[in-house]
Amino acid sequence: MRTAAGLVTVLFAGVMTQAWAADPPSPPQSPAPTATAPAEQQSAAPAAAPQTAPAASESGAIKPPVTVTSSKPEDLTLADKELLSRGYKLEMRHGEKYFCRREQQIGSRFEVKNCDTAESIESHRASGQEALRTIQNDRPQINK
Repeated sequence: MRTAAGLVTVLFAGVMTQAWAADPPSPPQSPAPTATAPAEQQSAAPAAAPQTAPAASESGAIKPPVTVTSSKPEDLTLADKELLSRGYKLEMRHGEKYFCRREQQIGSRFEVKNCDTAESIESHRASGQEALRTIQNDRPQINK
């Protein structure tokens, strides 16, 4: 009994030291821009940000091949609009349209991101419909 009490005490002390050590650091003190700053100073700050982005790309940083887009409605076909209404999100990969959606795996709580082209999604749907028709036609008919 004493061993169990000692073990519980040691575990509690270990957990509490971790909790106390994980206190969030205080935010750094930075001078906030004042509301009375001239318009030139406020417009100069956003202009500085685009100048630093090309420097990062010139230093050898690789851009990701995936771009999430919000296409204009006139750029989308009827099939694309239907996929978007079914919960898919449009992504451009190497100039090709992919439709992605997050789905839960059976037996897991983790979600998996499934991406495919509109044509392959439609072919999967059609093959599923055909398999369903085949199963329904092959079962024996019961007359009541």
